[in-house]
Amino acid sequence: MDPRGVAAGLIGLMAVVAASIATAEGHDLASLRIMRNAYPRAHFFRALETSAMKPDVTFDTWDRTYSRLMGIQGKVLDEAVTGRYPRVLEFFNRLKKAHPDQIVLLHYDGTSVNPNFMAKELFAGHWLYYNGAPILSDVPAQAGKTGIRVSDTALFKTGLGRRHNLGDDIGLCVLDAQGRPDWSQSEQVRLIGIDASRGTLTVERGLYGTQPLAFGAGRACAAAHCTVGPGYESLQWYYNFSTLCPRDAEGRRCIEALAETLGRRFGADGELKAFDGIEFDVLYDAPPLSGNEMGNERRADCDADGRMDMGRIGGINTYGAGSVEFVRALRDRLGEGRFICADAPTGQRATGLLNGVETEAVFGLNQPDAGRWSDNMNRHRFWNENGRAPVFSYINNLFQAKDSEGLWRNRPLPPNYNRLALAEAALTDSGYAEFFPAPAEDESFLAGVDDELRMGRENQSGWLGRPRGDTMQLARRASDVLKGIGAPPG
Repeated sequence: MDPRGVAAGLIGLMAVVAASIATAEGHDLASLRIMRNAYPRAHFFRALETSAMKPDVTFDTWDRTYSRLMGIQGKVLDEAVTGRYPRVLEFFNRLKKAHPDQIVLLHYDGTSVNPNFMAKELFAGHWLYYNGAPILSDVPAQAGKTGIRVSDTALFKTGLGRRHNLGDDIGLCVLDAQGRPDWSQSEQVRLIGIDASRGTLTVERGLYGTQPLAFGAGRACAAAHCTVGPGYESLQWYYNFSTLCPRDAEGRRCIEALAETLGRRFGADGELKAFDGIEFDVLYDAPPLSGNEMGNERRADCDADGRMDMGRIGGINTYGAGSVEFVRALRDRLGEGRFICADAPTGQRATGLLNGVETEAVFGLNQPDAGRWSDNMNRHRFWNENGRAPVFSYINNLFQAKDSEGLWRNRPLPPNYNRLALAEAALTDSGYAEFFPAPAEDESFLAGVDDELRMGRENQSGWLGRPRGDTMQLARRASDVLKGIGAPPG
């Protein structure tokens, strides 16, 4: 027998086995209870993380409280809000094992990340920087604080973060023969102070897993990270989703590298393998315009040539195109057995790739506005028709109000608005995310469930059952009482 034939047969058999394993690892999303046309299609959202972090809260109590709807969603990694990992992850995985028909989603920041969580996973050039300034003095390879003279100190800021006590995180890198930043030779530092009269930045050296390097005068530059707050101890760094983002030694842009990193976490050996998918918070179509910068002198440099461009290069929004490519790359990694969703009001363009969207703060974050009703209805109908099957969009009842100290705090929506949000979710075949649960019914629960979500005393979720027909727009069936005079011109 030809050994090459035996080898080929074994390879073919291995491929069949691998395919069957891959299929077994996939999730049957359509079989989840939240997808079975039982309304309201509700799940707990975010608030359950805090209770899971408390050492005196047992899993049994937590599970008894948060298994009463059709699933859960929250942050279990430390990409934005620290302290969740690994205890919250453990609770989420245990709930999924105990209730396999419930949806379990990862909530993940889609635009930026805490560098302490991800800095070592990505290449220095995968981050988004502002236009930088040439370094005018030799910089020694020394730890601690260093003064660096640059061509323009106005490109750097202090007083950032929630307590206004943070300075820019800055990347130092050499310049190539064409004078462009070469992020393969770089170091990460934090700005401590600015002496504008001397044109000097004082920085803390060798941070976020990097080592202090020597940089020659006129042969290197400093560029501040595009960041977002509020941040207590650190700011979050923006990913560079531009299609012209610098590539690492393996030829990957941020698009491919981040998709690979997240895909690994959802893989057969990954910590998120039991999760049904991911929801990206604030996955934008454009880089930050205002954020933490305090003037017009600096803007995002997406192609890393040292000049601001805001991602629009050659008349093309390379950042927006790259964010769609990122979703496609992640879809290739996760396959069809995982939900991929994202915020809706942030310029989503990945139709056909995302399973659906989240409408956060459905009637506004700080002041309820029922006028958003039609916006939400149109948005969810659009995604019902253009999302990837199986489609899963949902409405989030997040709302905030000022406390006695004038600080914004999460608060429940007024009851009439909350019921309006529930009605809107039902009318658009959407889910409902319970961000601010009702008060606990008794001491045995950590949080309560709104009467509308559990049929009151019957305590039965999904009690509305299946719709008897498509949503009707009564205005389209009524006669025109204005007799045409309200029609737009032309």
